[in-house]
Amino acid sequence: MGSTAEKFSVVGSFFICPKEVICMDYNQEYIDLLKRSLAGENETVRLYLAVMALAPNSAIPKLLEVMTDELDHIAVIGDLLTEAMSGQSSDQEQLVPGVE
Repeated sequence: MGSTAEKFSVVGSFFICPKEVICMDYNQEYIDLLKRSLAGENETVRLYLAVMALAPNSAIPKLLEVMTDELDHIAVIGDLLTEAMSGQSSDQEQLVPGVE
């Protein structure tokens, strides 16, 4: 028997959860996937910082735009993770100006 994530199917932008998945298992797997997503976003930011250290000055504005997007992702995923773990939003989208 595989992980809960393996039981999901993607339909458009929605995940369809089969009935046999227990709610608690779903929630823990969801939290685990959010944690992995957050770690991935943080790793991506580190990668872009390394790229920026070597990039020509002409590329910096574009890389800063990409970094802003990645930081927005961190705020949104962090908010989802906080909500999944505590039941309350950390309101990052409201507290951090410009997060979309």
